[in-house]
Amino acid sequence: MIIILRYNKQVFYKYKGDSVMRNRTSVMRKRQMQEVTAKRTKLGKIAMTQKLEATEKQFIVTQGQPCQTQLAEGKFLSYQYNDQIFVHGGRCIELVDSNIVSTAHASLLITILLEGKLSFGYDDLQFDLDASDTPQGVVVNLIHPANFRRSLIENNQINKINILVKPQWLEYRSEESCCSTAFFETHQAFYHLELN
Repeated sequence: MIIILRYNKQVFYKYKGDSVMRNRTSVMRKRQMQEVTAKRTKLGKIAMTQKLEATEKQFIVTQGQPCQTQLAEGKFLSYQYNDQIFVHGGRCIELVDSNIVSTAHASLLITILLEGKLSFGYDDLQFDLDASDTPQGVVVNLIHPANFRRSLIENNQINKINILVKPQWLEYRSEESCCSTAFFETHQAFYHLELN
């Protein structure tokens, strides 16, 4: 007799019987679990990524999963200024359809898309940028941490720059009479950039 209990997307097996039945059940279970695991990895969200550098190519790959998957290939840049301003970006081609999830910390986020399509969001905000005709950009202010999500599209070639400015840097340099103060004090405030 085989009893299958499901709890919180995990499957637990209890079985009784002779050793032949146990061996058959074990083989069946291993195959089923491999199939379920394979299906989940295809549809699952990616929570961590890592940049790998080869001689001429750089890759963004999954991290923290049993099998690393190459997500994007290209040339990436990453700069930091006094732990207050961070610049990330580059030109790459996305290798798979996937969703990346992460946490975005409190900051002013500037995204400039020079080429390709980019779909991303913070909590309930969603941005779909398309630089087919002209570069596009958006500025988002986060006072609190927010859930970040980004979709990768297979064979999508993008060229983008992300600039992250911590609130302390802005506070030190802004004046109360500044017209942008209301923007910097509003969580999830955003505006689209007009780029030529």
